[in-house]
Amino acid sequence: MFLPESIGGLQSLTEFNLSQNHINYILSSVGGMKCLSLLNFDENRLEHLPKEIGGCSSLTVLALRNNWLRSIPSSIAQLRLNSTYRKTTSIVGGMKCLSLLNFDENRLEHLQKEIGGCSSLTVLTLRNNRLRSIPSSIAQLSSLTIINIIGNQLSRLPAGLSSLPHITAIWIAENQSKPLLEFQLQTDPNNGDSYFTCVVFPQQGIETPYDALII
Repeated sequence: MFLPESIGGLQSLTEFNLSQNHINYILSSVGGMKCLSLLNFDENRLEHLPKEIGGCSSLTVLALRNNWLRSIPSSIAQLRLNSTYRKTTSIVGGMKCLSLLNFDENRLEHLQKEIGGCSSLTVLTLRNNRLRSIPSSIAQLSSLTIINIIGNQLSRLPAGLSSLPHITAIWIAENQSKPLLEFQLQTDPNNGDSYFTCVVFPQQGIETPYDALII
């Protein structure tokens, strides 16, 4: 199932909820929805996002939880996003109005450094993916209050996390008893970069129901 090309003509639409359908493709005309602030495609069958989605310049919430996405177009950098992907490109960095970004339960393996361009982001949730690292540019998210990275394959975090002025919770483990753990600052002998580690690292990752569906 896919959306008709004429969807881009709904230029006054502000909220669009298409969760829990069987949609597997979004046409490029979605970029014409300039007034859209909320776009919800949770629990569909999306495998691809058109780069034109970066044209939704008013978007503050993009919900793409529980899809089959493996990559993100670089144009997302022009938005603020709540979604899920396997590889995020510079699309994320331009999303200046995005306040909530949700990539839970996908197969995301890499988070591009452009994520640091989402200057209004307050909640970033990347639960149950396949991330092995978090870019140091996350320290540029000055509005960030909560980050959820439970169920990945991380062994460290960027030291710059300590500089975020509004951070109240860094969720790393399912059985975490408090929102902020005690971190130990270490130095990578290979490149001299500083990073944080703690008792819950390294993560083992969590298999999701979608791992059986996506090959």
